[in-house]
Parts: sequence; structure tokens; C-alpha cells
Amino acid sequence: MLKKFYILGIVGSASLSYVSYLRSDKTGLIILLGISAPVFMSFLNIILIEIIHGYFGNQVTNYFNIFQFLIKSVFMLLMSYLGVKTFNLNYKFYIPLLCLTWFSFHIIEGFFVQNLLRKEK
Repeated sequence: MLKKFYILGIVGSASLSYVSYLRSDKTGLIILLGISAPVFMSFLNIILIEIIHGYFGNQVTNYFNIFQFLIKSVFMLLMSYLGVKTFNLNYKFYIPLLCLTWFSFHIIEGFFVQNLLRKEK
């Protein structure tokens, strides 16, 4: 169920960004980089956590969960730099959208991992 939600979020935001890009390129890029990229990164983390939990169990999953928080923090910094410096996006809209998306999906990942760790291998 959760993977369907992620796929719907990725496809929906990518479609919205494409339509917005056809009208004005900055809005489309804000949606693509501010919503689609963090949701896709979170989706990859969910898949990796499931694989690691299946092969190695709870302890290694917990270690990876700590490591992936650092990876996602570096990803946020890179996405902020890419959006503001490289593409010259309006930081007043882009940074709050990026942070809100990242935070929301980080909480979803936390509940997912908590539920996964409660299950026995």
C-alpha cells in the first residue's frame, strides 16, 4: 500500500511539473526538484530498508536507518544548492517546499521502519 502511495506521488508530481514546465519553466523545476526528487529518494530508501531488513535483520536495519538520515541530509543540501545556485529558483518558494516534502516523507519512513522493526525476521 505504501509503495503505491509513493509511486502515485512520484508520477503525480512529475506530471504536474511537466505541465507547469510547459507554461513556465521555473514553476515546473520547483515542483520537480522540490517534490519529485525527495519523494523518489524516500522511495529508494524504503526499498533499501526492506531489502536490508530481509537479509540482515533488525540490528543492521537500525544502523542503516541512522546512515540513511545522514545521506538524506547531504541530499537536502545538494538539492538546495542545485535549485538556488544552479537553476536560480526562487528560494522563498523552493526551500520551504523542499523542506516540507523531505520532512513529511521522513516521518512516513520513520513509521514504516518502526513497523518493520516490530516484525520478527
